[in-house]
Amino acid sequence: GLLIWPAVMSAQVRTGNGAEAEILWGDRGVTRLDTNTQITVEAMPADATQATGVDIKLRLEAGRIWSRMMKLLDIQSSFDVETRDVVATVRGTAFGVAVNARATEAAVTRSVVDLHSKDNVRSTLLREGEWGSFDGKGAPTMVRPLMETDAWALTNDELDQAFEQELLAEQRARM
Repeated sequence: GLLIWPAVMSAQVRTGNGAEAEILWGDRGVTRLDTNTQITVEAMPADATQATGVDIKLRLEAGRIWSRMMKLLDIQSSFDVETRDVVATVRGTAFGVAVNARATEAAVTRSVVDLHSKDNVRSTLLREGEWGSFDGKGAPTMVRPLMETDAWALTNDELDQAFEQELLAEQRARM
């Protein structure tokens, strides 16, 4: 299914077995939920046309999500994905976050993501083309380059490219 900028200030979104969903953040980006995923949208702008000071905060309870945020966020804006282990903070990038019983995992295909512990004691910059795993205290247990076997990241990178082309075509059509 496709969700377009919810009107409420907090919402839970859950996908079941075999179901996926997308949240479209106006022309700023998209978040894709894989099957068996649950998130809480803790903060988002009430107005999709808001130009500056946009704060989006997601809490990933279960499963995995992929977000492609365009570099449209200003210095007063933020996009955070929180798990029980870490908080991923970005300004504009493409990245995925997954939680399982053992760890939080993240992959980055564009730009850089700051993954920091909830107490802000530990911070790891995960760069374009990297995959990382983080323990319950937010410490990285492994950071490695993305590989051809990382199908989830590669598939989402292709979806991101299609999303960007569609967004560009819509912007051209408006002009």
